[in-house]
Amino acid sequence: RSSSLQTCWEQPVTRSWRRFWPSAFPLTQQMPSCWAKYLKQIVVKVIHLHEFQPSKTKVEKNDIESVVGEFRQFLEAAVDGDGKAQSTILEIK
Repeated sequence: RSSSLQTCWEQPVTRSWRRFWPSAFPLTQQMPSCWAKYLKQIVVKVIHLHEFQPSKTKVEKNDIESVVGEFRQFLEAAVDGDGKAQSTILEIK
């Protein structure tokens, strides 16, 4: 283990939950970056379906893929730009 990881691992709070750490999941130097991925601020962003304006309002079977792609872009645009310091969850109303 790296020294900074060892230091973190030996903290009293860490020692209290360390016994629950699965032995099959080895502690590695990559753990801090792994933890950072899941310890981000979570933001719930409300989007409304009426804000989605597809290029077609009457859809035939062969138009479905196109409209689905537009909806995907709509959702991705709502999530993008919020930065890497947080995770965004969309609430669709």
